[in-house]
Amino acid sequence: MLSESVDKQGGRISAQKIDHIFRGYVGTLGSYALMAADSAGRIAAGIPERPTRRLDQWPVLGRFLQENEGRGPIQTFYDLYEELDIFNTTLNNLKRREDFRGEDYLRTSRANLEMHAEQIKILKTQLDGLRTFKKQIQWDTQASPAAKRRALDGVARLSNEVLSGIKDLRTKALVRR
Repeated sequence: MLSESVDKQGGRISAQKIDHIFRGYVGTLGSYALMAADSAGRIAAGIPERPTRRLDQWPVLGRFLQENEGRGPIQTFYDLYEELDIFNTTLNNLKRREDFRGEDYLRTSRANLEMHAEQIKILKTQLDGLRTFKKQIQWDTQASPAAKRRALDGVARLSNEVLSGIKDLRTKALVRR
């Protein structure tokens, strides 16, 4: 809302820049001010309340606490998915240039990645569905902030369960021949 009001006055400042200024120059107090402004702005704009914050999401405490459900498996998956994307892009470029020798070399050297491509795509589809569900929870106007937090924590647990074997899959898929 602050960004929009500055724009109306002929200025130009993004919401991200305002956030950076508050956090960078005012420190922890700026983070608290942003949280309060966000809550007030949501009420004024009719946007659903955010889920209750976990202790690790508070400005000062977050430095000392860790979230219950780590994001390691998700990051590992997206690293693997990026490798598959690079493989597919390179393969398509080689096909388009009719570089059969290069295509054959790529397929041979990355055979394990190609062999696990379908499994990786299935995991991506499942994570996309969970991300959509997470957005629905966040924008739910009927649920309380505490109920949203419980539901989001459940989605995080489910995401990690879906990716429980991701380290082994990554190891198998990225072994080069």
